[in-house]
Amino acid sequence: MRASLKRNADPDQPSQARPARNATTIERADPQNDDSAFRILNRAKAFTAQIKAKEAELDFKVRQGEVLAAEEVEATWARVGTRVKDEVTALPTRVVNRLPDEWRREVFTILSEETRRALKSIHHEFCPPDRAAA
Repeated sequence: MRASLKRNADPDQPSQARPARNATTIERADPQNDDSAFRILNRAKAFTAQIKAKEAELDFKVRQGEVLAAEEVEATWARVGTRVKDEVTALPTRVVNRLPDEWRREVFTILSEETRRALKSIHHEFCPPDRAAA
């Protein structure tokens, strides 16, 4: 006679079925135990949902123009800094051209030195040597 599965098996009788080979089984641990696999899985799912919500919020703010990408800000400030430097370094020449000839050489030298000193000071304020190497 062939062995067959009973449809109305006795619930008090232990099952004779074997788990499949290489099957990973997770047994429910004590519900009060924080180390249970189910609690860890639920925490991981909640954490993933929080991250996705924050990413969606950030994406929305970027599209609304409330948040800018760091690369965009850095590129803009690099252009602004270059423009400021160019305008400031042009000042001694523009000022000297308004002066009488006998003062031009001396005033140009003084203004050029002071302009370079001011720009160097500003540069060190925004780009200190310890940060420039990083």
